[in-house]
Amino acid sequence: IGDRAFFMTSVKEVVVPNGVKSIGKQCFWNCYPLSKIELPETLTNIKAEAFRSSLALFEITLPKSLKKIGIGAFYKSNLKKVYYKGTKEDWEKIQMEDGEIEAFGGNEFFSNREFLSAIVVFSGKSTVEDKKEEIREAIAATKGDWNTKMAELIKEAKVDVKDADLKGAFENMTSAE
Repeated sequence: IGDRAFFMTSVKEVVVPNGVKSIGKQCFWNCYPLSKIELPETLTNIKAEAFRSSLALFEITLPKSLKKIGIGAFYKSNLKKVYYKGTKEDWEKIQMEDGEIEAFGGNEFFSNREFLSAIVVFSGKSTVEDKKEEIREAIAATKGDWNTKMAELIKEAKVDVKDADLKGAFENMTSAE
């Protein structure tokens, strides 16, 4: 989608079609009524100030395919939740540009990573290796049935489990106490 394509429009909902790879610079800037946007799994880039001052946008789901978020992409937005379809590890690989944003009264520093990381919820699958310490601590804190607790933790953590993943995951544990 091109730069400033929806700049200062009154669009309320947008479904970005599959195949779109980039949201242009200042694309939805000052789209005050924009409250819902669906982004495709093909999206790799959200350019600078793309959603700046989109005041009615309280949550957004970002695809796992995302590779880059430009300076101030969500500056002065009212986002409260960011749902990310990848894992925390995937999230940390996204290039997020931080820097000075032109604002009334002078420039202001804005950090995409700091702002978004405070409100992100991961929905991607992790491996047992990613969750090993968390699972060990939780099992050690229980005095109940290991198998039941393990099943609960795996379900909670949205972990993809294969027999090979479990090898060595609990090798140094001798009891649940």
